[in-house]
Amino acid sequence: MRKIDDYTERFWERVDKSGDCWVWTGAITDNGYGIATPNCTNVKAHRLAWMLEYGQIPKGMKVLHRCDNKPCVRLSHLFIGTSSDNAVDCTKKGRNPRCQLTPNDVRQIRRLRSEGMRAAQIADRYGMSQGHIQRVVSGISWAHVIGGQGDG
Repeated sequence: MRKIDDYTERFWERVDKSGDCWVWTGAITDNGYGIATPNCTNVKAHRLAWMLEYGQIPKGMKVLHRCDNKPCVRLSHLFIGTSSDNAVDCTKKGRNPRCQLTPNDVRQIRRLRSEGMRAAQIADRYGMSQGHIQRVVSGISWAHVIGGQGDG
């Protein structure tokens, strides 16, 4: 089985370096992130770019974009941070997740959690902190939205 380090050349062949952002040209997730599959495991392209250059990402840490361009894998546009750092970065850039969620998103988040998806996975999918996901699921946030907790 191929190590992630052995994937480097193949990875960078799928990157368009013609602009300020280096854009992943391979597969893209539904929410706009590049996705690569070294060792038959899906990894977000920006995270893989970081790992290929710097090694493993510390447990609990995220790879964040300075440029806010989800398919960008340019190392100078990426930095390590926590989910809380990501939430602060979003707010500073006017992308506060509380403003971006729709009632349907809230129902979907609650449904995913009730079906057993971990809060960390949901937080990663929606680009927000686990704490915010927990507040949505518990009804502390978005209390006015009914539904999504396994009730169809």
